[in-house]
Amino acid sequence: QRGSLLIPAGLASSTTILAGNGDFLLSCAFGGVRVVSLQEDPAGESAWESWRGGETVKKMASDGSKLVAVSDEDDVWVASLLTSRPQLEFELRLKSASVRDVAVSARSMLVGVLGTDGGVHLFSLFDGSFLRTLHGKGVVRLFCVTHTSSVLMVSEGSRTLQHYDQLNGLIGEVSLSFDPDRIKTTEDARLVIVEGERGTEVRDLKDLKVFQG
Repeated sequence: QRGSLLIPAGLASSTTILAGNGDFLLSCAFGGVRVVSLQEDPAGESAWESWRGGETVKKMASDGSKLVAVSDEDDVWVASLLTSRPQLEFELRLKSASVRDVAVSARSMLVGVLGTDGGVHLFSLFDGSFLRTLHGKGVVRLFCVTHTSSVLMVSEGSRTLQHYDQLNGLIGEVSLSFDPDRIKTTEDARLVIVEGERGTEVRDLKDLKVFQG
């Protein structure tokens, strides 16, 4: 969304990752997390402030009410977005690997952390306690935590979308027509949106049937 009218022009050139909700945007940059208000001040400029300022942030994910940010030192911060700025709730860290990516679902009360070991490590949003590690068919490259407490995965060198429950049981899988770059689910937890350079596919989460492509 870089270049969107919602993003202040002075921020767009340096923004690497965006998350947030209807009240503010979060930009992930080398100086920490920048909180950009979507409410303009009387001078017509968007107000902003830093959260975790001075710390290097390399990854960030949000579902609108929860934020997960990863530092360059692989510290994982989980914060609430229900106030005017992120409020830290707890921190967690992988013991056996570095962090490649993160995902969060407040509805499922799950934080997912993809490690360099190729597994998806699940943590509780209640207190940050470790739950279990899920392993796909090979080293996981992309993943998404759904609103129904399951996990979607795509492994390295594969175009197969895999759907796992919390106990690492394979619910279903389907071959995609292109290499995916991003996986996300809709708010009603019914559809999966798969995006890539060659287009977009929309799948049904329940039976992985093609709706449109």
